[in-house]
Amino acid sequence: QLHLQEPTHQVPQQLQAAPASTDACSLHVRLRGLPFTATEQDVLAFFAKHDIVDRVSEEVNAVRMLPPKASGKPSGQATVRMLGRTDVAIATQVLNGQYMGARYIEVFQDPDVEPQTAPGRGTESVN
Repeated sequence: QLHLQEPTHQVPQQLQAAPASTDACSLHVRLRGLPFTATEQDVLAFFAKHDIVDRVSEEVNAVRMLPPKASGKPSGQATVRMLGRTDVAIATQVLNGQYMGARYIEVFQDPDVEPQTAPGRGTESVN
C-alpha cells in the first residue's frame, strides 16, 4: 500500500536567519502560469493554502495582476509584494512548482518591479 506524506513547509535555518531589507526592488515575487481567470483574491488564497499569506505585505496593492498582452489575452502573471527579503526567498521556495487548480505556477523574485513612491494606481495623469 502506497502512503503519501503531506508536504511540510518548514523554513530552512539559513532563511530564518536572513536579515530583512528595505530595498523595495527586491521585495516582489512574480507568479507566472496563473489561470487566466485568477484574481488578486485567488493569489492570496494560493499563499494562504501554503501557510505563507502572513508574509505578504499589507499594502493596498500588494498583489497586482499584470495587464493583458498586446493581443488582449490575459497575461496569467501577477506580482506580490512581500514583507522582506526572507519572505521573498520563502515564497519562492514554498510556492514555485505548486499548482493552482490544474495550472503549474512558477514563482521567482521579480527584479523588474519599480518601487512605488505613493500608494496609488501608478504614475498615470488624470488630466
